[in-house]
Amino acid sequence: MKVANGYEYIAILEGIAPRKYAMEGDPIGLQIGDLSHKVRKIMFTLDVLENVVDEAIVKGVDLIIAHHPLLFRPLKKIDMATPEGRIVKKLIKHDITVYAAHTNLDIANGGVNDALSELLRLEDIGVIVPTYKESYSKIAVYTPDFAEESV
Repeated sequence: MKVANGYEYIAILEGIAPRKYAMEGDPIGLQIGDLSHKVRKIMFTLDVLENVVDEAIVKGVDLIIAHHPLLFRPLKKIDMATPEGRIVKKLIKHDITVYAAHTNLDIANGGVNDALSELLRLEDIGVIVPTYKESYSKIAVYTPDFAEESV
């Protein structure tokens, strides 16, 4: 069993679905916890629900990687009487880190949209609204004919 810190696993994930691919305002990334802690067990989930957190506690999970961010909007309070408050309390109490990969994972090559398109046997697929564009620069260099080979 490989044991590494959360940063190492997230580096692999971000190699597949870089943060720069996320739509503006999408709260991806670290949601709760500390990525410097050792990770022995990882759980993947669509949503961080209370029953998911309860299962993670029972199974000794150190890192939950969720598709949908648990904290989509800023919290104004953490009320332990609410499901959201109980989730936050359990995650902190059991030292479980939560990381979200949402729109960046949707549009990554081989990501959620590609997987669904393949399962549905869709053809002629493409990007509707680009979330990221590489910047390129054109550089022109003028040299004397005799220096062309060395340049």
